[in-house]
Amino acid sequence: MTALLSPSAPAHAAPRQRLAAVPLVAAVVSWIVALAVGDLSYASEFGLLGTISPAYHVALVLVLVGFVLEFRRVRRATALLGAHVVALVVMLHGTVPALSAVPEYAWTYKHVGVVRLFLEQGRVVDGHDIYQLWPTLFALVADLSALTGVDPLALARWEPLAANMLFTVVIFAILRQLTTDTRKQVLALLVATGINLPGQYLSPQDFAWLLTLGILLLVLLGLRRTPLGGRRPWSVVTGGVTPRTVTGRRYGFVLGGIVLLFAVQVSAHQLSPYLVLLDLAALMVLGLARPRWLVLLLGLLAVAYFAPRAGYIASTYSLFDGFDVVGNASGTSPSWGSTGQAFSAVMVRSMILGSWGLALVALWVGRRRLSALAVPGVLAFAPFALLLANSYGGEAIYRVWLFSSLWTAYLIADLVLRIRLPRVLAVVGSVVALAAMTTAMLQGAHGQLAVDHHEPSELAAAEYLYANAPAGSTFVLGDQSFVTRSVADYNRINVDYGGDPALVTGLAVPQGGTLTDLAAIRDYVAEGGGAAQFLVVSDNMEAYSEYFGHLQDGQLTALRATLAQTPGWTVWYSNDSTTIFRLTPLR
Repeated sequence: MTALLSPSAPAHAAPRQRLAAVPLVAAVVSWIVALAVGDLSYASEFGLLGTISPAYHVALVLVLVGFVLEFRRVRRATALLGAHVVALVVMLHGTVPALSAVPEYAWTYKHVGVVRLFLEQGRVVDGHDIYQLWPTLFALVADLSALTGVDPLALARWEPLAANMLFTVVIFAILRQLTTDTRKQVLALLVATGINLPGQYLSPQDFAWLLTLGILLLVLLGLRRTPLGGRRPWSVVTGGVTPRTVTGRRYGFVLGGIVLLFAVQVSAHQLSPYLVLLDLAALMVLGLARPRWLVLLLGLLAVAYFAPRAGYIASTYSLFDGFDVVGNASGTSPSWGSTGQAFSAVMVRSMILGSWGLALVALWVGRRRLSALAVPGVLAFAPFALLLANSYGGEAIYRVWLFSSLWTAYLIADLVLRIRLPRVLAVVGSVVALAAMTTAMLQGAHGQLAVDHHEPSELAAAEYLYANAPAGSTFVLGDQSFVTRSVADYNRINVDYGGDPALVTGLAVPQGGTLTDLAAIRDYVAEGGGAAQFLVVSDNMEAYSEYFGHLQDGQLTALRATLAQTPGWTVWYSNDSTTIFRLTPLR
């Protein structure tokens, strides 16, 4: 019997060392082949994994096999193990950008529009735009675009890869503070990479997560207090502590760095600062970090920034209008409209719940040395307090996972290194478990590729609409999946900060319904008023409606054909993916 993933005997070490990089090299070659033949134009309802060449699957498996074999071969982490982690990050987060001409996800384009606005105006111009109320990320990206000459769309396209590479660096620095076991560090890093759902598009949340990692790194570097053994992590409260608090000038630098990063975060994202406060408060209350007054100071910073904006946010977004623990934990979809959606939802939820279950098992198995697991144990589960907060539309559980996943990964790695299995079963089991984990993460990130992938022609149609529609015009979407607001003057038309209206929601079409009442459609589009009224229908909206079961298959395609022949509607713009109709007076 041998420990799972423990080093094997050094027999024939030299030949094995020379061959150790073969799986990684083969994985890279297989990935390049997958990119060479890849085509996302017709995405499967099962997302990236159902669309891309099998060579991509082979590449991922080879990376994991190579990592496990190298992990067993060495007694300390090696550069080759790190190379496997980097390769996995690139394959997970660089594949879609490499195969797409424009960024993934419709909501990315709204963020691009704010960046372009700051590029043109250089300042906040509208105090009723939530993006401009929390402007830091957009201003920084605008500065980066101006400095490099790279268009914001190109920056947004490659942001997932760049962000995850940055996450990897900071996470590794954090893991080095949690343990001196380099093998545990690199294993936890791989697991964190494989279960990491954030970092998929240009967003304030991604930026805030990077700042969160920086804050917690500084806490571990200078403010942590470590219990002297025992089963209770909170034993610090009653004494028996090895102080980790730095003194003198370094102490001031650590505190100043935390305050600075938090201040930037407060102006970048609405929710993340309060999750950071939850984490820090949990550590402070249990005596795992000092000084406690730091939480109060940071809390005052958060409230001071939010207070002038509270009235508008509360009235516009129904803040504090109710508390719904079950709804917060239920996810974003109360029902599933297609097999692909159900598959992705089950995969992601299984990964999250399974990971938390393994983390709890790790804490139980390590109960005799809880002091060593105190910090990751607390940080893995402190974010659950968010579920008790304001109703968050089913997305709260994913925010909890965002803040929990790193620490959960560390606990899983600790558990894995203590499991005893026969050698062959250990290797095979490790590869299968890692592959399942990575597959679930990919389904969470790119399982909806059929609706999240957009074509340049859609962007061309949207930009034509913004450039040529009379100021003050309004438009309605067939369904909520269009690349709107990617231009600097995104509020020139459809002046509505809550989003663009859609027929499916505006007409309260039942799940799996139809769009055959042309009079109702006309009335709803006309209600928008303004200088002119438009209806936008695209192939992507059709895919979106079918994926989520909003309409019977083919409804938007049929509507497009019908309206082209219906008096009172004019085809104002059309290309191979999108048609824009203008409402005209009936004669």
